[in-house]
Amino acid sequence: MTDSIVKQHQPGSTILTLHCTDAAVGYIRRYLTKHPAHQGLRISIEQRGCSGYAYVIEPNTTIHDQDMTVSIATDMVAVVEARYVPMLNGVTLDLEKQGLNEKLVFQNPNASGTCGCGESFTINVD
Repeated sequence: MTDSIVKQHQPGSTILTLHCTDAAVGYIRRYLTKHPAHQGLRISIEQRGCSGYAYVIEPNTTIHDQDMTVSIATDMVAVVEARYVPMLNGVTLDLEKQGLNEKLVFQNPNASGTCGCGESFTINVD
């Protein structure tokens, strides 16, 4: 597995490490071509599902003061709001293919469990 550029330190905050396989970078690049005004991907977490949390991926429109950025390719960044950094730090994004379908999958070392369908997860962060 090859990682993209994975770390960027923002003053006054922790280091965010995000690994992204080449296959995931290709998928993100194709996804963002459908949203040409956006240069990056916003990754967040929301409460839902039977295990408590789910990942949210959307084109990034604005970088706020509380956001951290990680370069995932020379022309793309991932944006994560600081409050989600402890939950997402160390995550590996990979691409899963099932027949004609593709989706990003998160391998999260902070997750303590997932639901049976794999759509949500539990997490224990101090």
